[in-house]
Amino acid sequence: MESMKSTQMLSAAAAFLAVLFFNCTLNARIGETRQDLQNRMLTKIGGAYIYPSKEERLREALELPYKYAFLLMPKDAQNFFFFKRADSSTSTNSDVVQQYELYGWELHICFNGSNSAMEFYRRHGEPITVEELSEIFKAQIASIEGASWKKSDFINVVKNWNMNVKKNGIPSEKAESSKDIADILPKSATRFIYVEIPEEVLESTDYPQSLQSQIMEYEQRNAYDAYRKYLSKQSSINAAKTAPSSSRKKNNAPVANAGARKIYAFDAYTHKYVESDFDSASEGKTGSDLNRSAYFLRDIYYGGTPVSTPTKDVRLTMTIPNQPNTAFGYDYETSDGSIRAKIYKSGVLFIDSKFDARIREYMEKLYSQQSEKRAEAAKAGTSKF
Repeated sequence: MESMKSTQMLSAAAAFLAVLFFNCTLNARIGETRQDLQNRMLTKIGGAYIYPSKEERLREALELPYKYAFLLMPKDAQNFFFFKRADSSTSTNSDVVQQYELYGWELHICFNGSNSAMEFYRRHGEPITVEELSEIFKAQIASIEGASWKKSDFINVVKNWNMNVKKNGIPSEKAESSKDIADILPKSATRFIYVEIPEEVLESTDYPQSLQSQIMEYEQRNAYDAYRKYLSKQSSINAAKTAPSSSRKKNNAPVANAGARKIYAFDAYTHKYVESDFDSASEGKTGSDLNRSAYFLRDIYYGGTPVSTPTKDVRLTMTIPNQPNTAFGYDYETSDGSIRAKIYKSGVLFIDSKFDARIREYMEKLYSQQSEKRAEAAKAGTSKF
């Protein structure tokens, strides 16, 4: 009996230590120093395994949902990748040899200078449980006195309409005027940029060995391969057009549109419409009259599709979130606004709000520069009309 009690006590203690271990060693914390993280995670007790080679780090980066964001990071950003078993045992190289059989957690931690500024937790083998996700969120604010999490109050409004209700109760869109026609033309609800590495990073002596350089080399090979395939396809099409006709007896019957090449018909639709109901009230003889009207809203947008024809150049694009001051978008933030969180499938991202805003600022700078180039190209391309 005593032996059974001892066994039960040991099991309970082991379970408690496992939970404590999860809370203390799996989670990095936004703002903590690299030395603190190493002392806590990269020890025999901590049990994490760091991916050591350049090839492994490149693979880990390319597997992330924000892989091109690495190319926008400033010079003082350094990225590390870890693996941690799902239990409390120490992780080793043998755990990650078969990448398709991973069972546990992979972590990406970005240090801005000497402090953690961005952390991604990805679960392999099984989905993240609510309890695990809750513990990770709690660990992020454990050292922030009085901090709590709250949902983002951002509402993604694609477009606002100024409506004018006429006497007959039918609403109509107010006419808009502007000195610059670009302000009132229909446009895409999303903006994109072609990714460009910051000058300070490109000019750094460490750039040839950096993760950014690795990603660009990888994408350059992809661009060359896509361009070769494109040229091969075009060559096949041209060869088919100029090939001699069959030696069989020709059919002299008339052929419809025999003199016409392949025609790319113009899109016959000028507008798409979204139907919405609007209520309006008016004063009647016996009281207020409530009118409901169906109103068709124009839903046509120009500009928002990157160039897709392959070339030898690397053309990587990223969408700028409609949510302001963020490069990634976020679902939750701390009560003091210092940390943001975005939930993915089987993963969760935490980021320092200042670091997030810094990358967004660079994205806006790129958008402004590229927009000016598009405007110059548009003037040159339409000047002969």
